[in-house]
Amino acid sequence: PTAPAADRFDAVVELSAPLDLTADGVGPGGVDADFERVQLDYLGCDVSPGCPDAQAASPLFAVDASDPPVFIVHAEEDFIPIEQAQTFAESLDAAGVDVVFERRDGSEHALGLLDDPLRDRIADWLRDTLRA
Repeated sequence: PTAPAADRFDAVVELSAPLDLTADGVGPGGVDADFERVQLDYLGCDVSPGCPDAQAASPLFAVDASDPPVFIVHAEEDFIPIEQAQTFAESLDAAGVDVVFERRDGSEHALGLLDDPLRDRIADWLRDTLRA
């Protein structure tokens, strides 16, 4: 269900987030074992296959046309597979949501991605998006 407008964001900047916490998201080529354990602890599950709350906790499965614009940044060699960000961006685009997806070289994660040029692009994007 869609939250009331007052309870929704006007724009989202996503840096390296896990976007698919299901067994498919942590499967072959997925997150490393240490991070999988963090996800499973968060979800209250022992193993990924059959974890009942994994899909509901995964932003990938909550995409709809009412979502705000999203600016996604993910490093090619991040420990969270870039395929999660790519699939999320494609899902947002297919739903008609404005999305910017920036792939970065290297393995930086989250705030480690924020060099000055990227900070400036994100700030400009937020200003433009929130003015619209």
